[in-house]
Amino acid sequence: AVSIKTASLLFGCASFEEEILRPRATAALDAVLAAYCRVYTSDKEHYSQGKTMDVDKPANPWAQPSTSDTMCMSQSSTTNFDALARSLLPLLWSSAKSTQPKASRLAAARWANDLVKPIHRSSACHILCFLAGDTDVTASAVAREGLGLASQGIDQDITTLVHEVEDGADLPDFQEFVNAVFADTTGTSTISVYRDFSPRAQGAALRFGLNCLLADLYGGEDEAVAAYMNAISSSLSDLDAASSARGTGRGREALDLLDCCCFCLAGVLGTSSYARLAFVRSASVNHQYISSLAITAASSKARRLLAECCGCLYEDKNIWASEGEGMIPTEDSCATRNWAKASGIVDAFSLCASKLKEMRQTLFMAGEVHGAAHLGSRCVRAFRLHAVGAAETAADDDYPQCWTASAGIVSALGHGTLHSDDAIGNACSQGLAVAFSYDQVDAPELDQRLYEGTSKAFEDLVVALKKYGNGDNTDPQRASLLAKAAGSMLAATTSSSGVTISMSDKDDSPSLGNLRLQCVDALFALLGSMSCRKDPEVSLVVGEALVQYADAYSPEGAEWSSPSTAEPDEFDQSFAANLPPHRHVLYVLLNSIVVSTNPHKRTSSAPAMLALVAHAAAMVNKNSIYASRHFVSEMLRSLVDFQTAFVKLLAGPRELLPWLGCMSRPRQCYCLFQQSSLTVK
Repeated sequence: AVSIKTASLLFGCASFEEEILRPRATAALDAVLAAYCRVYTSDKEHYSQGKTMDVDKPANPWAQPSTSDTMCMSQSSTTNFDALARSLLPLLWSSAKSTQPKASRLAAARWANDLVKPIHRSSACHILCFLAGDTDVTASAVAREGLGLASQGIDQDITTLVHEVEDGADLPDFQEFVNAVFADTTGTSTISVYRDFSPRAQGAALRFGLNCLLADLYGGEDEAVAAYMNAISSSLSDLDAASSARGTGRGREALDLLDCCCFCLAGVLGTSSYARLAFVRSASVNHQYISSLAITAASSKARRLLAECCGCLYEDKNIWASEGEGMIPTEDSCATRNWAKASGIVDAFSLCASKLKEMRQTLFMAGEVHGAAHLGSRCVRAFRLHAVGAAETAADDDYPQCWTASAGIVSALGHGTLHSDDAIGNACSQGLAVAFSYDQVDAPELDQRLYEGTSKAFEDLVVALKKYGNGDNTDPQRASLLAKAAGSMLAATTSSSGVTISMSDKDDSPSLGNLRLQCVDALFALLGSMSCRKDPEVSLVVGEALVQYADAYSPEGAEWSSPSTAEPDEFDQSFAANLPPHRHVLYVLLNSIVVSTNPHKRTSSAPAMLALVAHAAAMVNKNSIYASRHFVSEMLRSLVDFQTAFVKLLAGPRELLPWLGCMSRPRQCYCLFQQSSLTVK
């Protein structure tokens, strides 16, 4: 057995020794920790070797029974590290108190991470979550490093976090961690639970709990998920009650905790159907509460994440009970009027529409308009996707109201892309990208009641692309967000590409089909623009937007109209306008952009072409049946032209290829000629 007497003595010295002698105690603690770790490592290796070692077994095992001395030696060769960890936990909790010197707290973080964590993962992570909010920077950094939170960015996307958790180190069981940290029990004098943590420690505990939930194979037990949700809800209500969520109270730490609560809430609602159902049935913190908080919260990140939470709830039709019934509706019984009333999306529509109208005034609350842009876009997406295939009846009183509000919000978001405030302009651009996004491979049909609002949004979007892509107002970030919004809108409006009738009362206003072509021309104009010269990644974003436009709709048996005339020898803009989207993009790129006399436009076409090739290769690798899609088929036919264009660009001056600056020239040729992987066997 390994004794902890030396460790107890040294922790006491680190806590109560004189300041000039405390470094000696700290150094001795590090030496003892290293000795414990060596013993644990050697014992673990000895045990694993003993299990895998091939031993010559006698023909009759009963003829040579093992003696008692051999069994005693075998048992004494292993150390009971489980008992050692249990003995160290009270000592570490006592040393981790905020009243202890920082040397003691730092030592507790190191011991919990290096020694206790491999043995008792949940107990060690409990201590590390508490120390992650320590006032000492070093102790907090060691604790966050042990939890794996140091490498996770503040603005990290939840989808990226899922992949990192799947590929990351071992995490404790979600049920065990929740029982240890979030349990609603009265803590002892030495062990702290979530409600006793500092705001920074609470944020670390929530983030680490989300990692454990994402790593859980079965998505966590319902009781553990409920306890975790209660912790998030209680923190949100406490912050709101103390007015910390609106900029006062505990200051920056409160805003950081608010952001963390919203991030974890979006993560758990996006992954657990039980969490969504339990959240909407909550009496205090529910969908109505967070829809209001998404407008008034002081943090822009919190407003965006809360709007995302509302979108997850609105799009899940199975969590809303039928009108007059206390049961979950089936697919057939879920009527639109029941969903709209139960979810409260009608109230959210009216709230967002009123806030976005204030944007046209001289004085308005920028934060509320920012929140309304994100929340309104989530409402439009949820209602637009819900209405696809839903039968509309005369009893659906809220249906026309929702369509009117959706068109108004889309029009207001388009107007907001031209706003001088970068926060509002970026929020409106992101809102348009979300409102017209979809999860299917092919874009759903756009309802005719959105045509007028979409036309107005297209008009403003084209002006914004020209304004922030070139000239005195050049802004690469806004240009990128505008390009993403343009790609989503072009993809979602594919069903209306043939509309030639103007949706406006003005006789000279362009039709929706013509506005789509103007938007595509504005995207092509971004290639080689000043925004691309400042940030070469803008060209890649433009290529991705063109991919969305080109491959938005291609179901089996679909046919596109083509010009009756033959393709001219020289580039013809009128001929390009009559081509279907998949041919339109390739024709303009290969016959106009790549051969342009402007070197900036010519070289910026390379990232755009890479985006097209990458999308086609991904579709083919995902499912070979996608090789019959019109865009992929056109890419296969033009593969030689793409390779020829890339080779000509590689042969040009290197200083004109900033997008290839990080790669050697042989590596560039190898990567570019991997386009041959598009060939379907």
